[in-house]
Amino acid sequence: MIDEKLIPYLVSSIQEFWELPAFTDYPGTALSYKDVGRRMMWLHRRFAEAGVQKGTKIALAGKNCSNWALVWISSVTYGATIVPILANFSPEDTQHIVNHSDAELLFVSKDKYDSLDCEEMRKLRFVVILDDLSLAYCKDEGAKAKYLSYTDSDEFHNLDKGEIKAEDKCDNEDIAAIIYTSGTTGFSKGVMLPHRSLLANLIVARENLLFNVGAKVLAFLPLAHAYACSFDLLYPFTRGNHINFLDRIPAPKILLAGLKDLKPEVVLTVPLLIEKIYKKQLQATIDTPKNATDAEDPHFEQDYPEEDSRQTAGGLWRQCEGTHHRWSADECRSGAVHEKDQVPLHHRIWDDRVRPPDILCQLADSSS
Repeated sequence: MIDEKLIPYLVSSIQEFWELPAFTDYPGTALSYKDVGRRMMWLHRRFAEAGVQKGTKIALAGKNCSNWALVWISSVTYGATIVPILANFSPEDTQHIVNHSDAELLFVSKDKYDSLDCEEMRKLRFVVILDDLSLAYCKDEGAKAKYLSYTDSDEFHNLDKGEIKAEDKCDNEDIAAIIYTSGTTGFSKGVMLPHRSLLANLIVARENLLFNVGAKVLAFLPLAHAYACSFDLLYPFTRGNHINFLDRIPAPKILLAGLKDLKPEVVLTVPLLIEKIYKKQLQATIDTPKNATDAEDPHFEQDYPEEDSRQTAGGLWRQCEGTHHRWSADECRSGAVHEKDQVPLHHRIWDDRVRPPDILCQLADSSS
């Protein structure tokens, strides 16, 4: 049983890391945690005016950005249920999810809004453009007249950390988010995540990942997925991290440029992207003998045939005389590989050219 509560956890993170940078739409300017807190309070006021209650569904459709994260945090801390929608879903799928989830509010990027038919979404009452948080659609003209932008809401601009509050109105069994699948066998299906599920991810991350306070995070995996939302947004936010958003999974060249410029401490990625980087930037270096001694050694190719190489996150697999050895990153760094496996020093695959702990940084340097 989990005794902690998600809403106080998020609010206390804002207060604790008040002056630190929180979100950046890379390579733009940063929003600090106090900026996030003040905007969160502004959105809570707008939610109250819109009649949002505990459990009201708020749909969120758009690419990764600071406002996406702000809306997610504001909705959950208000007690609403957030419904993230993947940015690449078609207008038909987006409208289906809004209807299927009974969403009453929709935050959506401008490019997606232009392709939607608001009248086809039966319970929808408000649409807010994610790019600038401006009101685009409202069924109630009276409520529309009350909607003030953050710029025009002076009372929120100088709130102190003690004024950042949110009523803890949710139990851990209440639904915090509904995550929709890609719908490969038909329309997307919703997975309901209670507060305790998000808290469980937070606790596991807190006990195992140990991101340093203030660490820079480069986030490009879709935040509408539970994995990225938990470990690119939710956990880093509770550690006072500076989350830098890319709006899509980048091409290897763009990612390497971002790594070189930002020098992040944390990057969540997927195997396919690492494979592309490896093949385009690293493989040729590894496959080329370091010096003439290697090239002239008759055992070099025999002991280390290319088809028996396997690159892994923790080191490298090589087949040597019929036996597979795994060399960890620590072994490679310390130089203990050739001693342990009794392989001549010049046969080590991790030599001065490539060291696993710094592999992405070296790739970024080599791309310039």
